[in-house]
Amino acid sequence: MTNQFTSLQKKHWLKAMLIVGLILVMVLPAGMVSAVGTNLALNKTATSSSIEGTGFEAGKAVDGSATTRWASVEPAPNTEWIYVDLGSTTAIGEVILKWEAAYAKSYQVQTSDDASTWTNIYSTTTGDGATDDLTVSGSGRYVRVSMSVRGTAYGYSLWELEVYGTGGATATNTSVAPTATRTNTPVASTATNTSTAPTATRTNTSVPPTATNTAVASGNLALNKTATSSSSEGTGFEAGKAVDGSATTRWASVEPAPNTEWIYVDLGQSYSISHVVLKWEAAYGKSYQVQTSDDHATWTNIYSTTTGDGATDDLTGLSGSGRYVRVNCTVRGTAYGYSLYEFEVYGSGGGATATNTSVPPTATNTAVGPTATRTNTPVPPTATNTSVAPTATRTNTPVPPTATRTNTAVPPTATATSASVSHPANELFDDFTYTGPSDNNLTSFGWAVRNDTGGPGPTGSGFKSSNVTFVTDPGNASNKFLRMAATTNGTAGTGTSQAQLDWNAYKFLEGTYATRFYFSDAPTSGSPDGDEINETFFTITPLNFDLDPAYSENDFEYLANGGWGIANSPTMWNTTWETYRPDPWLKDGVSTSTVGSLNGWHDLLMTVSGGQTNGHVKYYVDGVLVADHSGKYYPESLMSIDYNIWYIPETLGNAGTGTTRTYIQQADWMYFAQNTVLNQAQVNALVADFRAQALARKNNVP
Repeated sequence: MTNQFTSLQKKHWLKAMLIVGLILVMVLPAGMVSAVGTNLALNKTATSSSIEGTGFEAGKAVDGSATTRWASVEPAPNTEWIYVDLGSTTAIGEVILKWEAAYAKSYQVQTSDDASTWTNIYSTTTGDGATDDLTVSGSGRYVRVSMSVRGTAYGYSLWELEVYGTGGATATNTSVAPTATRTNTPVASTATNTSTAPTATRTNTSVPPTATNTAVASGNLALNKTATSSSSEGTGFEAGKAVDGSATTRWASVEPAPNTEWIYVDLGQSYSISHVVLKWEAAYGKSYQVQTSDDHATWTNIYSTTTGDGATDDLTGLSGSGRYVRVNCTVRGTAYGYSLYEFEVYGSGGGATATNTSVPPTATNTAVGPTATRTNTPVPPTATNTSVAPTATRTNTPVPPTATRTNTAVPPTATATSASVSHPANELFDDFTYTGPSDNNLTSFGWAVRNDTGGPGPTGSGFKSSNVTFVTDPGNASNKFLRMAATTNGTAGTGTSQAQLDWNAYKFLEGTYATRFYFSDAPTSGSPDGDEINETFFTITPLNFDLDPAYSENDFEYLANGGWGIANSPTMWNTTWETYRPDPWLKDGVSTSTVGSLNGWHDLLMTVSGGQTNGHVKYYVDGVLVADHSGKYYPESLMSIDYNIWYIPETLGNAGTGTTRTYIQQADWMYFAQNTVLNQAQVNALVADFRAQALARKNNVP
């Protein structure tokens, strides 16, 4: 985003918090479902079309708690959705939806392998809320509830979205015949559900209060969770293969690899870690560390060795905690890279191996038309968490000296050796090895460093070329990062400075755009934290006049401290623009917001393909699809590629004034392939190939 975004802050929805009352009479119906089994959605990554505000994020519907919930905006459009990423493709046999009073009258349960193309496995137009226990048949990595007609004047809200495999949950339901495919927990006789007359009062038992839900999490906390690695050998060797529970698939780094490679798993929340099992392929780590982190940026060692000998490392007696667990490999044991069949994590806390008796809230929710007030008093669940301390031993089965290594050949387009990598015909690559913003190589290659005043950002504040630097990678002295800084003392004008780097020509449209990007959630210096900072990677054309139909823009925008209606919560906004008018403000674009911290390094990838009629703009973070936009928003004009970091002007100073603080964003490299759709593993292999050739930059895009 460039200076056309002076009014950018106006483009997002300040959520109209229509707080309406609801009365919930809590009783235990005769047909109560007691599900005991592996809830595949528990603590997995969830995404929704919107949220009512802080505390109602999509993840609240898969956290196993009976006192938290996802809620859409209110009042909502009829169409809203929420989906959960199970981590890998799974056969689905049962879905349980525990509605808050704001239920869906019409909705579909859908599955997908790419979070883009969806297949219905259940559909209804007669939903009446409470608990829907659905016997279904289908498969996919993603499971979505797509809601099309509201059952109340509110939006939509789910206490829990539970997903079970083909075995389903172990359920006892006395109110539905055995052959029924849909079980709906009925409202007890003390509750009244009258939906025919518009003015009727609806008292809806959302979740019975005395239900006992024994949720036994899988012992392996890493199973099917999101995994990320420094590199992969190619398609079929992604990080997720090390946490899929299969003994025949594996993660593999590039080969030949630098000594330092890593893989980490996101457990979804913080756990106490006591036990890690590493099942090495023949390409093992001789020296490595097992580390934990709460932000996947700062790591603490909980195990270290310099004498690894491969096979299976069963590491017990560990002591540490964190949401993320990493294996940091520093010395190879073979001529290959590194490869793990399985990376298993065990521990306690956060619901692992716990018996959790969840008592849903005894809130009273009465929905009496749109003017009602809403009261919701949750009662925390009672939980029993019993964990057995591990024995402090290490069992390691060594690899015999004559062991052989069987390696499935990697397709030519996904290796890291220049002799076998097939590059797209036209591509742009930059490893950001410049000396500074005035380096002639920077401008001659095609970049322009902004050094002026104007939007976006606070009135009168400038973009300074000195805020763009190139710093040495602390983990690799031969590598550099692009670093961009924004500073403020809480006042506009000279009290605030920002940074922007633009490609100096408009020549990019269809293809794959990617960068390895570092987000920061807090100032690197100064205080207090809390400024609404926007850290970005985007493509854009000039706006030649108000509502210019030829305008195009595609955004990755990370608001580390919230903003645009989602206060105090780090949020990624992906927006695809048709056009806009700056004054009076009018936006014609589509946005997807994903709440959750991205502090640290991440792979950002965007594909633009398919043409004006059927094309899609897809946004990925670490290989996971987070947004898919199409229709009239598909770009029609050649764009530039840009980075900037700037402050939301309306809230400048809310965090405090007087003390200067600095936020940064960084980029390790940038890549574009013209008219070619690539995935993250393929891009990583191409970047590795450029680096293997010591090629700092390339541009043959016409």
